[in-house]
Amino acid sequence: MATNATFAGNFAPLAPFTVNTSGLPEGDGVTSGGGTAVCGSNVTVCATPTASCYSFSYWTDPNSNVVSTSSCYTFTAHADTSLTAHFVLIFSYTIATTNSPAGGGSTTGGGDVDCGSDVTVCATPNACYSFLNWADQNSNVVSTSACYDFTVEGNEMLTANFAPVEVRPAAA
Repeated sequence: MATNATFAGNFAPLAPFTVNTSGLPEGDGVTSGGGTAVCGSNVTVCATPTASCYSFSYWTDPNSNVVSTSSCYTFTAHADTSLTAHFVLIFSYTIATTNSPAGGGSTTGGGDVDCGSDVTVCATPNACYSFLNWADQNSNVVSTSACYDFTVEGNEMLTANFAPVEVRPAAA
């Protein structure tokens, strides 16, 4: 070339990328943050368990590679992608029982139990005491029956409350 020339490059932005999210097992959690994203932009996807016996575990890419163990995962969009949130079953919770006052009676039931299972705890008053109620760790009365049946959805600390039996003097 004998003369100077000026060339101009014409660039067009890439079409937006699609980010799809899903959860496994289906129905045990929800995902958010999917949709379209501009190339080079940061995308945040989040996963939240919806079933009481499940917790979030990790995110995987389309090749089943773990990409994050945080429930909210931020990445830079460079291509269409599908991410899967994995939820895992919480296998056991601890159900602890105690009584008040200490000498008022005894309790049975509880221990380490599977999430979602039905549990029965029972309270038996000692001599000169009567059973009042079962209360949770926040002192809320959950049952007035000596044997309390419930479905396990988390750790529980239950207190069986007893009261001394009033002894009335015999009429003369």
